[in-house]
Amino acid sequence: MNRDRWLVLGTVGIVLIGIVHHWWANWGLVTIHATKEPLGKVLRSIEKQGHVTIRTDADLTMTVRMNVDKVLVTEALETIAALTDSRWRLTFLVAADLPSMETALASLTGGQKPAGWRMEYIRTPPMGEMSDVVADPRGAVWTVTPPSELTMQGYLAAAARQVPAMFVYPKQWDPKVPVAPKSGPIGKVVANLAKEVRGKSMTIFLLQKTVDRFAGGGGTGGGGAEGGGRPELGGDASGGGRGGGGGGGGGFDRAGVEERMRAEIARLPVEQRAKAEAEMAERKRIFEGFKDLTPEQRRAKMDERVSDPGQMEKMEARMAGEDARRSPEQRIGRAHKYVERKAQALSGVAPSGGGGERGVRP
Repeated sequence: MNRDRWLVLGTVGIVLIGIVHHWWANWGLVTIHATKEPLGKVLRSIEKQGHVTIRTDADLTMTVRMNVDKVLVTEALETIAALTDSRWRLTFLVAADLPSMETALASLTGGQKPAGWRMEYIRTPPMGEMSDVVADPRGAVWTVTPPSELTMQGYLAAAARQVPAMFVYPKQWDPKVPVAPKSGPIGKVVANLAKEVRGKSMTIFLLQKTVDRFAGGGGTGGGGAEGGGRPELGGDASGGGRGGGGGGGGGFDRAGVEERMRAEIARLPVEQRAKAEAEMAERKRIFEGFKDLTPEQRRAKMDERVSDPGQMEKMEARMAGEDARRSPEQRIGRAHKYVERKAQALSGVAPSGGGGERGVRP
């Protein structure tokens, strides 16, 4: 009798262990099989499965076709961004209280820049080899070094130089930070930083269709579309997927961009870092030559660089992964545009629509 009981208990234990292991192995993974489903419904499913918060200014009633099985949240977002011609970013809102953050978020989801708020984000060009796995920026470690100004904005500007995330906060809110937060995963550090000054923080994934309307070369951002800005150090002026867009008004921060690029290189596998360093040095050399040129001359140089057939091949190769996520109709449209740009480049005519390298990572 005791033997039978132990056999039953052992069997139940094995089954429970299997269930727990399955739950643990699949926790946070996303499976979507949608055929012309409203975007809002698909995003809610991603939120529920991935245990995240997603906000967007895209039309939630638009229909999408999407098929992914047990992928990371970031891969699901990358696919949605490709299907909707949008961009996504890990975004932290920080303020004195929750209502003001909700108001700012309402502006962002309405396709507007929050009035009186700053948006800190430094984009970088692709670093290292493109991977099939879209890295989750929430895992990025912020190695905290006290900034020159020991205030909330000083620390957030420093964070923007270190991690692939955007920071949104009121321009007039800049409390002193009495104790430097400990280094660690970016989400934990930001939450502790806000708590230190009795403020609030919110972590979301922001999916934006209108990013280029107010993403210029400001804050510590890097040369965007606002005011006719051009990408610097190999930045990105157009396209979907990760990253894109600068901060919220100010000047281009070359040192900040270089620091962000070095932080991204440090996250690469050791065998890829030397090549990435060489690419960075080459980009810097090319764009250093732009300093003494007029805006018109800079535009001409950028168009010349983008029109180079070898550069175009490289750009298109980096877009292959994103194209695989797009709908057949989108791929056909891109193919037509590629043929047109290729013909223009070979004939010495600058491609329409400006330059910039796409496929930027957060």
